Amino acid sequence: MERTVLAENIKRLRGHLGLNQGAFADQLDVSQPDVSKWESRGVEPAASRLGLMAKLANVSVLAFMNEAWSPPAASAPRPDIPPVKGAADEDGPVYLTRIEMAYAMGPGSSLEDFPETGQLQFDPNVLRTITRSPPERLYVASGEGDSMMPTLLDSDMVLIDTLQRQLNQQDRIWACSIHGAGAIKRLRTIGRTRVLVISDNPNVENQEVDAEDLYIFGRIIWVGRRV
Repeated sequence: MERTVLAENIKRLRGHLGLNQGAFADQLDVSQPDVSKWESRGVEPAASRLGLMAKLANVSVLAFMNEAWSPPAASAPRPDIPPVKGAADEDGPVYLTRIEMAYAMGPGSSLEDFPETGQLQFDPNVLRTITRSPPERLYVASGEGDSMMPTLLDSDMVLIDTLQRQLNQQDRIWACSIHGAGAIKRLRTIGRTRVLVISDNPNVENQEVDAEDLYIFGRIIWVGRRV
């Protein structure tokens, strides 16, 4: 099959960044097979992933999709992760993508799609005190249910850092998929292959699952609440 302009651009961008398909997938928060399909089968990425790649290529989304792209002739090596603005930079507010789909804190909900329905404005200096991760890897979502009370209440706003996807910190709170259903839960590893899914509400029973049945989207690093 003849490679499309978009497929060729994706492969060139990945090569320019010096990443294999797995590392490139991690940066875009997708799986390695997704990248393989984009490059070899001409499958078109989701709009949000196209936006990230176009930004890395320093072109518009339309240009990245339809015009042959070549790396700059003389450019310094690009970092794997976009740089974070300094706290003193007065460049106006930072806009974070808001996902209106509820990450269920109760029984869970389908994660087949993440509808991005707007952006939320953050003060860059405040955001700097919360995390050093770039805004492109931060998402705002809301939880539903009472299984994480009193730590999280129904409809609390949460900030998800998708750079933190490895379960290397015990008893932290994560946005995840358990058996295909979304959840915000406290997680604890049990040996090499099992994970304890903890509900802070004492009336909700904890559950133990196989690590392979758990997919982590990111760590909850901030909670916002109406008073």
